[in-house]
Amino acid sequence: MRRAGAPARGLPLLLCALGASCVSVERYKPCGDQGTELRVSDEGAQAGEESLVWTGHEFGLVWVQQDGIHFQRFDRSAHPLARAAIVVRADPVPLDTALAWTGSGYAVAWLDERDDLEGIHFLGFASDGTPSGDPVDVATADAPSFRRTHIELAPTDSAFGLAWNGEWDDGAWFFREYQEVFYVALDRSGRPTREPASLCRSHEWLGGGCSRARLVTAGDGLGIFWIDPGEGSAFDDPTWFLPAGADAVPFGAPVQLSDDRLMATASWDGGLYGAVFEDPFASTDYLGLQFVTMDLRGTRLSVPRSIEWDFSAWDVTSVPDGYVLGRDLYDELDNEATGLTGLDRDGRLEGRTCTVDRYQAQGRLVGFDGGAAVAWTDGEDPRGVHLAVWPLP
Repeated sequence: MRRAGAPARGLPLLLCALGASCVSVERYKPCGDQGTELRVSDEGAQAGEESLVWTGHEFGLVWVQQDGIHFQRFDRSAHPLARAAIVVRADPVPLDTALAWTGSGYAVAWLDERDDLEGIHFLGFASDGTPSGDPVDVATADAPSFRRTHIELAPTDSAFGLAWNGEWDDGAWFFREYQEVFYVALDRSGRPTREPASLCRSHEWLGGGCSRARLVTAGDGLGIFWIDPGEGSAFDDPTWFLPAGADAVPFGAPVQLSDDRLMATASWDGGLYGAVFEDPFASTDYLGLQFVTMDLRGTRLSVPRSIEWDFSAWDVTSVPDGYVLGRDLYDELDNEATGLTGLDRDGRLEGRTCTVDRYQAQGRLVGFDGGAAVAWTDGEDPRGVHLAVWPLP
């Protein structure tokens, strides 16, 4: 599933022809050759909208099939610990999911459309899939013109943070599309403790747009990341950051992390954030991917380090002694694949790269003490959900 804004297939070929330091996709081995890779969704069933977490001793994975939201547990080598269970029998079919570990069980948030109105819902459940209560309706659109496109759920010590991207129109005949990023704090039962807050709003026609809401659990709280082009910015896409405490309620003022670079992702390693930025208009002043470290309040602790020319990075996760970066691979022959690359603590390339799919099928990376895991939806018909574990050397 190609992320919105990812380059078209012809663009990598053009960039390589213009002298970008492209590499051969064929040189990399599948991550499954070095670890484990398996399809987790039912054969022949259309599946997607996966979300993966590591609990400290097992992986939890949810995904959507026609009959609802499925859940399954896996050990550190991606071997199933139990049969898949349906935790939400949904009608209509959910449009997106977000999974979180609470310390004693799981919680899932999902997006669906009922009576032409999109809504976000929440459910806590035990490791065997048994619900811990009734589903909670967290947010519902006021009108059919409002569309939610992505949700994020992250736990703190005593609460949850929930963020989502939205699109809506004002009924005007021209330049009517708006994009918006929302955030709300939830208690442990999934009920909002505050009214949802709009972090930014922008016209879609400006070339960027409020987007890429990302929540990262950090310490006893979490970090909120998003892109806000600002009014009148046609091509700049600065990344912003706001910390939240153990109650998931934001504090302080938003911090601008970049001037004009898109934030690909960020991860918390127990003491610092590691953030990766991408710049689709890379110049001679800096390369296409940069890595920085920052503290809990968003203060940069390192000078941005150029990783290498690469058009797109879609996730990063912390592992012992470094990070693993999720990236799009392509070469002069216009081959493409989803790849994982190891970085050291300072963001330097370690030289290890593997592929997890022969498409740019971007999922969510999860680091653990044995390596990194990724769940993704393939590009086949019908689509299937896969899980791969890439062990540390």
